[in-house]
Amino acid sequence: MNLDHAEVLFYTFVGIFVCTAALTLLGLAGCITIREGYLKALFTSLLLEVVAGIVALYKSELLYRPPDSQVVVQDFYESISKRDFKHAYSLIDPESGFRKNYPFEIFKEGYGGTIGLNLLAIAPIANNAKDYNHEYAVYYYDQINMRTRPDLDDLLAIRFKNLTNLVSKIERLKQDAVAVGFKASTIDDLTFHQLSIINSQDRIANLLVRDSKMTDMTDADEKVSVLFPENRTIRAVRSYQLSLTKVNKHWYIERFTEGK
Repeated sequence: MNLDHAEVLFYTFVGIFVCTAALTLLGLAGCITIREGYLKALFTSLLLEVVAGIVALYKSELLYRPPDSQVVVQDFYESISKRDFKHAYSLIDPESGFRKNYPFEIFKEGYGGTIGLNLLAIAPIANNAKDYNHEYAVYYYDQINMRTRPDLDDLLAIRFKNLTNLVSKIERLKQDAVAVGFKASTIDDLTFHQLSIINSQDRIANLLVRDSKMTDMTDADEKVSVLFPENRTIRAVRSYQLSLTKVNKHWYIERFTEGK
């Protein structure tokens, strides 16, 4: 068994505490003879060790309880990982702009390709001293079954000199999108950031469904399949900044901002 320095130190102090406790209790019980001065010193040492142990335990992760707002963030991503989309959606502020832009069916569809999600870290941001608004940076490892379109597979490799080629590809995508019933403005309003992320084609598909205000997800899936006929599994580390608000003593996620 290999022990690191911290473990060796931990077990050394445990051993000292056990020996001190045993000698003190045996001395107090009269089972062994210890001079009065030494017994008093042992008893004082035992009390100090107990107090120090309690303080160390309180400050350790064993008794650490994260803020309620952080628990909500963790609960959200764990629910997504378990595909419990209803519970995850219930953690979003009902009055938020996010809910208005993403009704439940579209929210669920957006995570439809998620195969696995492993939460890596939740880091509080400085303004969490406020009692009504908290923010967290969230990092997680995502595995997605992504919808793709062969002529857009090289989006991440586009160079400045190839911008004309990029424009012609996006124009072709817009024509095909309109042909199956999607809004052209969604394509026209795409940013370079949206085109350059690793699952850009999947995001474009979700934006088309959202902006066209489709409620029949079966019909939406069929139309998306025409535009993006192939599937590919990708893995990526993602980052988001989440803003939470406190409503009637309960924390809710108010806003998601994707990390750059």
